Formats: sequence, C-alpha cells, structure tokens
Amino acid sequence: MVPRDGQPAHWLRFREIALLDTIENGLELKQLAELKMENAMPGKFVINLTRAKDDPDRATVAFVVANAAVASDKKSMVFLSTEGVRLAQAGYADGIHEEGFMALKDLMANFVNAGGEIYVCSPCFKKRKLDETNLVPGAVIVGGAKLVEFMGEGAPSVSF
Repeated sequence: MVPRDGQPAHWLRFREIALLDTIENGLELKQLAELKMENAMPGKFVINLTRAKDDPDRATVAFVVANAAVASDKKSMVFLSTEGVRLAQAGYADGIHEEGFMALKDLMANFVNAGGEIYVCSPCFKKRKLDETNLVPGAVIVGGAKLVEFMGEGAPSVSF
C-alpha cells in the first residue's frame, strides 16, 4: 500500500504523530490503528559490521542503518566480526564521529536502548585478545551458531 502522498507504506509509522494530532484525511482513530497494523514491518534484520577505526565511515553508516531497522519495528541485530569486534569494547568508539552523522558511540547506545542487539563474533574477539569484562552495554559474545539461529527463519542482511 502507498499512502496518498506517494511515500512508501513504512513512512506511515513516522507520520503517526501528525495523524494523531490532526486526524488528517478524515481518518478515525480505529482506521489509524488498522493502518498501523497493516503497514507494520514485522521480521528480523541483520547488519554485519567488519569495520571499526580502520573505516569509521562504514562503521557509522552500519549503525545508522541499524537504527533505521529497529525504528521500523524489526527485531534488529548488529553482528560485529573481524575488526568490527573492537567496537564491543567500552570506550573504543568514543572518538569516532564522522562529519554529518551522530557520534558512533551515541548511535550504538541509541540502537541498544531501542531494543537492538549486538552480537560479537567469539573467535574474532578472542583472536584480538580483547577484554570480555569491558563490553559496551548490549554486546554479547557469541559463536556462529547464534547468528545462524537469529537468521534461521529468514532475515534480510547487509554487510559493512
């Protein structure tokens, strides 16, 4: 379904506040609730992030996408692998702030606070001899089986 203004259906979620305030287009509250349910974006979404300070632009954009996914009511997970596992260390992302974007540490915190999950590749983490007691909030060290389980029923994914 495409609303009259030509925006994709998922944009109804972002217009909801305006609709509630003005009940525009003559919609009744019951109709609004039905539209919200009809246009919800169920399912899961995975962002695989292999970069950190070695490519701060990719690391930042990955969490911008992750925040968009969780805001769209997707059960969202960022899988940190290879160099990306460094972002799981508290304080590591503090100095990463790409021009035109929110600071990476804030993007990460917003993602977790919105219900997103951060999985950290166990072998990648161990290879780099990182500190398991110094993880950012929401980060969980997992093996590949946990990623497969999350994606098992079909989950679109993007890699950065």
